[in-house]
Amino acid sequence: MQRPTNHRNRCGPPARSVELNVRSLDVKPIIRAIIAGAIWAILPAMIFRWAPWYAVGGVLLSGPAVGWAVFVVSRWAYGSRMLTVLWTVPSVYFAAAITSLVIGLLDSIARGGEMVMESVVATLWGISIPSPLWLIYPLALATHLWVSRGRSVGRELNGLNNAI
Repeated sequence: MQRPTNHRNRCGPPARSVELNVRSLDVKPIIRAIIAGAIWAILPAMIFRWAPWYAVGGVLLSGPAVGWAVFVVSRWAYGSRMLTVLWTVPSVYFAAAITSLVIGLLDSIARGGEMVMESVVATLWGISIPSPLWLIYPLALATHLWVSRGRSVGRELNGLNNAI
């Protein structure tokens, strides 16, 4: 017995083929975000120098992953410069929370479990009160603009100016 060939006899809509256009995949901003995360990891490593060596090393090793995570949650804001500017402060809090969680977890190996929350709260408090650390906000904005510039340059090179 033959199967029906017209689409009306099937249940649901016809299946569509999914093609992955490799040229439309923007990897340049992802690479920039990973590089930025590695560079940004130096700052908490210097601030948390009192922590055990493996905690500081863990922060340095997790920096690229934090940069990638910030890119993933920030890429919607790269559509316009105003959204990027507005998203800078929450993205700094996001990155600081992840970084302090990493250092707290690694520091809790030697000092106990209370170090996890202490590190997170101390970090978020430290970037909230007026201090020289507020210089990280313009630097974070410059980083976001650099990463988003990689996105637009990649699209121009691929001829995808009108894509998403």
